[in-house]
Amino acid sequence: MRPRALLIVMGWLVASACGAGSGSSSTSSSTLKIDFASADDAIGVFQTVGDGMVKGGPVAGVSVRRYDNKLDGAVAIQNADLMIQDHPDIIIDWNAVANVGAALGKKFNNAKIPCLAVNQPIPGCVQYNLSNMQMGVDAANVIVPIAMQRGWTSANTTILMSVASPNGVEVNDGPRYFYITIASKIPGFPTLTPDQLNPQTTKVGNFQGLQYECNQTVDGSYTNAKNLLPTIPAGNHVLLYGSDSDCSLGALRALTEAGRASNTLTCGLGPTPDGLTNLHTNASWVCEGSAFLEDWAEFIIAEAVAIHSGAKVPALTHSPQLMLTKATVDTYYNGPTIKLLPPLSKDAEYLKATGVLQKFKNVQGAGG
Repeated sequence: MRPRALLIVMGWLVASACGAGSGSSSTSSSTLKIDFASADDAIGVFQTVGDGMVKGGPVAGVSVRRYDNKLDGAVAIQNADLMIQDHPDIIIDWNAVANVGAALGKKFNNAKIPCLAVNQPIPGCVQYNLSNMQMGVDAANVIVPIAMQRGWTSANTTILMSVASPNGVEVNDGPRYFYITIASKIPGFPTLTPDQLNPQTTKVGNFQGLQYECNQTVDGSYTNAKNLLPTIPAGNHVLLYGSDSDCSLGALRALTEAGRASNTLTCGLGPTPDGLTNLHTNASWVCEGSAFLEDWAEFIIAEAVAIHSGAKVPALTHSPQLMLTKATVDTYYNGPTIKLLPPLSKDAEYLKATGVLQKFKNVQGAGG
């Protein structure tokens, strides 16, 4: 697997979806004009947010023009130029290629267009994101008691981390802190600092920790995990966590084909429909991190309104998030559909003043 304020515009405008370099939307002089670049509309987690921006624009009374960065740094640069040429009131960019972030920020700042970075930081832009670190900690806190109750120890267990190193530090903090938290709770796992557990760390201890590239797809994770499995001792249990649910799904498929599902515990992050299904039906899938991505758009649009109105916006605004378990998932989801959002994080309380969240009528404590 990552907002706005008081000036809400009049009128309802349809936000239209478009590919990289072909943005289009209807606008009027009185409407807040947002250009939004998705990380990659071919991947479910990212597409969900882009679709939400398109659907949420008319509800909030703003215009949204959509672009697709296609997980490609060159395309992200191209889209930045196109968005700048479009002269929006604010640019919202989900760039998933960390090493082009500085170039994007320079372009936006030179153009003097306010910008909001989603998930990945972009220098000079405020940021909206979940806490991947907290998700990793929360997943470990769910899995550790189950593993210890079963008698799994550092001597017979491998922690498998599925990462997406091109996405940078923040995204991969989930698997990193999954390992660090487990090592702090189950004796015998090598204790590592965050700097010691980086994308170049492929093996920890005596196969007590293994890290591999997910390639950001179910199939990519499946292939790479399948190639890695022969190195894990045949009798070892596996504690698995990926940087998103697709990474966990691919690895679990490989583990299942190898006959190791009953000795595997995993959590996902999204949530994706497949992740939620597995949480309901798969004994190996014991938790699913939810940043309530389906509704990120309303918070992102609210922050855009706040920025445009001149409100003081924090450098980082956190999304609502929870680590769902089999016992709690039905409180917040009806199948794949969100039925209840948790309260805003403390640093996002300012979003209430925009009036945007009230229009969506689904945030605890936001009224509307």
